[in-house]
Amino acid sequence: MTGRTSWWAKDAAWHRRELIVELGEENGPGAVTVMDTLSAWAQEQRAAGWVRGGFRALARESFVTVGHAQSFVSAAAAIGALDELQVDDDGRRFDCRVSGWTEDQSRGRASFRKQNQREREALGADESVTDPDESRSSHAERDESRSVTEIALPNLTIEREGERASASFDDPHVSEVERVLRSCPRLQFDPLLAAVTNAIAAYPDVDHVKAAHIAAGNASDPNYRTTDAGKALRYAIQELERTAPKPRNGSHRNGPPPTDKVAAREARFEERAAAAERAYGGQHDR
Repeated sequence: MTGRTSWWAKDAAWHRRELIVELGEENGPGAVTVMDTLSAWAQEQRAAGWVRGGFRALARESFVTVGHAQSFVSAAAAIGALDELQVDDDGRRFDCRVSGWTEDQSRGRASFRKQNQREREALGADESVTDPDESRSSHAERDESRSVTEIALPNLTIEREGERASASFDDPHVSEVERVLRSCPRLQFDPLLAAVTNAIAAYPDVDHVKAAHIAAGNASDPNYRTTDAGKALRYAIQELERTAPKPRNGSHRNGPPPTDKVAAREARFEERAAAAERAYGGQHDR
């Protein structure tokens, strides 16, 4: 978010919430700082509280060691301050959702609207007792003050957040990804596809169309729990990432790469993607 300021709603008594108090008492103040950093990441990534990041970056921004960052994230997930924690196989990066994020933002927007309403009502009461000779100049001053206030205060509407999320990422495959995902009737979408576009933006080096076919195939199974299109796409992308070979300086960290195992996994995912494309590729549920 370099070059711009982003805002989120935060309860003034956040540090007194039971889970935060428990996390701090059991793990120290660094754990609370990590939670605050993850909340900032959730606002920056604009994915309804979902966060994707690395432990080194989290440690650096929270002023703790990498080992402590990993321990604090695990502890927060264990008590429910973080939901659906998933750590990559190499242990470097992770996905999670800040618990209660959506509800906090809804309450913050409601409080913000109420505050604006009270200010407008107060201004209206002032205007009702204003001297008629001074009404024109005072009214202009108030209009100018209101316009400056609206520019300075944060925009916390879901719709505009979604518009920014969609417009901030330009991928030629987005429409094709959407078409493939919509071919599965079990998948559900937010109105502006913010979750889908954020999943694509978080993993720029993955074949998004291939991941969409895998997501549609997974979601077609009635036993598959995830029906949110953004989550299903994110999980499919992570599957592709985990199966991709990751050589380091021409060698594998623990010896030669297990090419047979990787090839077998890739073959399974290729087969699943092809099957999903055959089964759902011709449908257009838009």
